Amino acid sequence: MQAFLERNVEYDKSLDIRPRVSNFCQPHFHSHVETVYVEDGEMEVTINGETRLLTHGWASIANSYDVHTYQTPRYSDARILVIPLDMIGQFGAFMQNKCFASPFLPPGPHISDLETVINKLDFYHRTDNTMLVTGYLYVLLGIFIQQIGIKPLSKGGGMPSLTRNILLYIDNHYLEPLTLDDIARQCGYNKCYISRFFNSVLGCGFNRYINTLRVRHAASLMRESDAGIEEIAARSGFQNIRNFNRYFQLLYQTTPKEYKRSLRKG
Repeated sequence: MQAFLERNVEYDKSLDIRPRVSNFCQPHFHSHVETVYVEDGEMEVTINGETRLLTHGWASIANSYDVHTYQTPRYSDARILVIPLDMIGQFGAFMQNKCFASPFLPPGPHISDLETVINKLDFYHRTDNTMLVTGYLYVLLGIFIQQIGIKPLSKGGGMPSLTRNILLYIDNHYLEPLTLDDIARQCGYNKCYISRFFNSVLGCGFNRYINTLRVRHAASLMRESDAGIEEIAARSGFQNIRNFNRYFQLLYQTTPKEYKRSLRKG
């Protein structure tokens, strides 16, 4: 499945912490740090293509722009924290050119400390005591660093850095004519490598990814304006209406005209 920049999360600058029962989410990424702690059941977590079935006491951490997704085979009860980088600036600076040795933290003696910190954050993030919240966030991240360890990114920035550069560039330019050659030149990699990147990390080809972004934009325009289908297709970056219709049906299982008609009825 494809991964997309989670815009709603990206623009929310407040700490999000809540229990999630039998959670599922599509592959996505954002600048925030996202941690999971499984309290009961089983949750399948995939981060940058590495998958692990987490049970009670397991935790995971997705750093900025790591592609991650969650599945629940039967039942899971987990605490998920989404931490804006603005709240942990020193951590962001510390992790420059570094990454976690693994995105997964198995159970161990640190569990009681981890649970205590998460419970404290759950309480204090609902108050005005931002200093305590920030302090506990650094304790939480310190536990991950101490227990998992960190390592330097490989030469050239490593996959998280490449993921960030490619996907942010596309997110800023997908309404313009854009090719694999453009991405390769921008990121300093050859075209074949970038093509393999899309299939291995994002689970789809470049054309499918960028045209899906354009279709989502088109659907948003349909909800917000009365513009015609051809105008919307052009404003969404499509060079011809045939491609627009084809990719729209792939994503929404209906034609643009039927989709727009259903909006009017709604």
